[in-house]
Amino acid sequence: WKTVWPIPQNVKHGITIGLSNSTPRYIPKKSKTGAQTNTCRCMFTAALFTIVKRWKQPKVSSTDEWISKSQYIHTMKYYSAIKRSKIPIHATTSVNLENIILGGRHQNKLIQKYRKQAGGGQ
Repeated sequence: WKTVWPIPQNVKHGITIGLSNSTPRYIPKKSKTGAQTNTCRCMFTAALFTIVKRWKQPKVSSTDEWISKSQYIHTMKYYSAIKRSKIPIHATTSVNLENIILGGRHQNKLIQKYRKQAGGGQ
């Protein structure tokens, strides 16, 4: 038992019958110089570079610029809201500190209440 592979047979006018494909196809004769393929390749490359130079890519801002811009907008909104309500900045800061201190005192009272309920004394 022996496997026999058909050998491609060249016929006149460059028609070849291939191994895997039994349909005949035309293969042009090789030119002595590769001028045609090199010219096409060079023209394609030149056209590609021309397109790339003229193509204006969209400018995408970096993440740092975006964060800075959003912080600036937020800060401006905050200060404009304070100006509209005519409350000085130091007053809002002191009110915020008072809320934090009161919150801490309230939390201490809750902790003492739970300790008493649990039988811990104090």
